[in-house]
Amino acid sequence: MSSVQFESKCASVDLAQKRGPFAAFTHSKTKKDLFIDPFAIPTRFVSMEDWQRLKDQFDLHGIRNLSTTILPPAGRSSILAGVTGSIEPSFRLVADRALKKALIYECKKDSVKTDFSKMLKHIKTTGSIQDLDLPQRIKRIFCTALEINLDGHLKMTAVFQKHIDEGISKTLNLPFNATVNDVISILRSAYELSLKGITIYRDRCRSLQPKILIDKNIKDTTIVVPMLGPMQVSKPIMWLLNSSALIRLKIIHQNGSNFLIDRRFNASSYEYCLGNLFLAKMLKLDESQQIKALLLGVSHVAYSDVLDIVLKNKNDLKKVKTRFLFDKFNKAMQKCGICASNLENTICTADQKNSLTIYELNTIIRDLWYKNLIFQPEY
Repeated sequence: MSSVQFESKCASVDLAQKRGPFAAFTHSKTKKDLFIDPFAIPTRFVSMEDWQRLKDQFDLHGIRNLSTTILPPAGRSSILAGVTGSIEPSFRLVADRALKKALIYECKKDSVKTDFSKMLKHIKTTGSIQDLDLPQRIKRIFCTALEINLDGHLKMTAVFQKHIDEGISKTLNLPFNATVNDVISILRSAYELSLKGITIYRDRCRSLQPKILIDKNIKDTTIVVPMLGPMQVSKPIMWLLNSSALIRLKIIHQNGSNFLIDRRFNASSYEYCLGNLFLAKMLKLDESQQIKALLLGVSHVAYSDVLDIVLKNKNDLKKVKTRFLFDKFNKAMQKCGICASNLENTICTADQKNSLTIYELNTIIRDLWYKNLIFQPEY
């Protein structure tokens, strides 16, 4: 990056010589010592003499651009563009041809003999190579974002920040059990390293987040329900929450007509399902009833309110709901030892408490919260 920074400054000084510096360059409050001096670091690509020659030209002609280098966050946008993620480490490894080629090359360097088909199958399942029998050097090369400690993320960003004008945007992912002191320590370290664009995200602090690598033997089964707070659930329910059938509900939004009036009403169906589950827990219902409450919200979004009106025949309506439950959730529930047929008959009535269904109660609480008549608990 030192050579990129140097060449970009040279080009901008050349432009200033032809067209003049930017308008505010001659202003009394413009700090001219911040354009070249902070980046004049000798490297194997650019010597101190090169920087000095550039500085002399800068003093004569000024500079055309206020800043010439920037490193935007490219973790997700790079996937859409089909390019590398810049300095961002991969969120998880993808078992494609490029990765296979890189692994073969690195293994040959260390004379490692391994079954690459099994290795790629393992990567496809876990997204990592850290638990494979490989040299530590290779494991370090193919570390993912969640396998690099927070200090490593900060130091990596700081190395590049020395050669970049704009503040680098960097997100640090913290575990669910991160404390306030952890956050203070990270921000203090970032300040000492002269980093400005640090963002902290605590796992599961929102229901809508990038899909993390799920550990099937995970002991922490705590989830955070927006508006209601943290909740401990059983392992079968945790497995259901991470199943593809439920994850898809994160992109389905309810209250479509209300959203036209007030954008705050745009809640995902996934959030509604979590709310139903949370209320079932608060009412001390058993696990099967909690799953019924969860699927109550799920089955509702199998068809829209428009179809509710069109399908006036109750039998047709029941067929749609039954087919949805069996098609989308039968496989997921079988792994949890739950039979969909046992839930289907009572899915709309089993969650009633004093003639008010959990779904209705969830909607009432959510509306009150949106109107700031009740407040989210501190957690």
